[in-house]
Amino acid sequence: MPNPGTSDYHRYLAAKKSIDDRSLNPRVWDSLARALPRTRPTDVLELGAGIGSMVQRVIERGLLTDCRYRAVDLEPGNVAEAMLRLPPWARERDLSVEEMGEGELRFSGAGVSMDLSFEAANVVEVLKKPDIRGVYDFVIAQAFLDLVDLDSVLPLIGASLRPEGLIYLCINFDGGTIFDPIIDAELDARIEALYHRTMDERVSDGKASGDSRTGRRLFSGLRRIGAQVLDAGPSDWVVYPSVDGYSGDDDI
Repeated sequence: MPNPGTSDYHRYLAAKKSIDDRSLNPRVWDSLARALPRTRPTDVLELGAGIGSMVQRVIERGLLTDCRYRAVDLEPGNVAEAMLRLPPWARERDLSVEEMGEGELRFSGAGVSMDLSFEAANVVEVLKKPDIRGVYDFVIAQAFLDLVDLDSVLPLIGASLRPEGLIYLCINFDGGTIFDPIIDAELDARIEALYHRTMDERVSDGKASGDSRTGRRLFSGLRRIGAQVLDAGPSDWVVYPSVDGYSGDDDI
């Protein structure tokens, strides 16, 4: 995988959007759509927002039509790339785009009203701030929780929510990788074990930060913070060639 913040990494994030789109569990998504409030603007916080792929997705799928959306990512390069990509993408969909300030955009039209702020910051440090407690209706974390210490971050996410707030925690790694066709079973197993170690032994700011079994640990972690699981399901990443080869940039 390319280094975060590089143009190759941004291409990787853009390429995997179609894979993530296929991966996201449709039943869980539909349950989320039914549970979200529709009678007032929704205050949203996205953790580890990358280059804005989830912003695009929630507009494309009509999940959020009237919202104040705060997107946070650790890498300034990702935030800068999002600010470059999102305005032309929105205009192609007949949305009006206003630049409200540095890292701030307003999308409107076609039944959509979104005030977006995109910032480069340490997500965990943002969650620790007192002024974030009880602020949000909806928190999104995609492909993020397996990179942090679950036991310390989940309570912070819970504390950021208003009563009856919702959390969407999707694409969490859970220790399974399959290679097909098998060329060298021993080598495949070694690659998988080393990949898991990159998460299990990951350290950030001197603390453990990641877990290759995050998916299954989520359930007990959510119970500990008093959250009710409304729905759950697998979100398997499947990358494979068709007769015409790989789709788009899937082969990156």
